[in-house]
Amino acid sequence: MRADADSYNLNTVSLRYFNTFGPRQNVNSADTAVIVTFAKSLIANETSKI
Repeated sequence: MRADADSYNLNTVSLRYFNTFGPRQNVNSADTAVIVTFAKSLIANETSKI
């Protein structure tokens, strides 16, 4: 992306998503703890901290 941006004078943006959620998510993974923690709090009608 950087090479194309430099070669063709393009503005580019790169995004890296964290804590995405989906049907095959491993709920025991440390990387997915935020989504699972929020979901558990919502289900238990508890307040979540961000």
